[in-house]
Amino acid sequence: MLKWNDKIRIFTRPVEIHRLFAVRDFFIANEDGETIAISTINWLVIDFKRRKPVRVDEYLKKMYLLPDIRAINQLLDKPICLKRFSLNQDLEKCTFYWQVEYLSVVKTPFIGS
Repeated sequence: MLKWNDKIRIFTRPVEIHRLFAVRDFFIANEDGETIAISTINWLVIDFKRRKPVRVDEYLKKMYLLPDIRAINQLLDKPICLKRFSLNQDLEKCTFYWQVEYLSVVKTPFIGS
């Protein structure tokens, strides 16, 4: 269990392009290198002028993806957004916790070890 002022290491890497989403994994380890948390996050690239999603360039797909080791292998097809956009149209209040409900205990070797 972590305590206040314990040191942690956070690793992140791009792993996949899924439709309009850029998928990124996060691994968090304690001082001993033991994985204590993992996460997979979907990013959506938006053109602010047009206010529409933008497809990720093919160049970025080939250049940066590291799909060989995944933080979470069992993903649902569609995440469930529990709240809609707030009045100023941001996603700050949108919470996705379908992964927590969907997965049981996940044991993944830490990528730094």
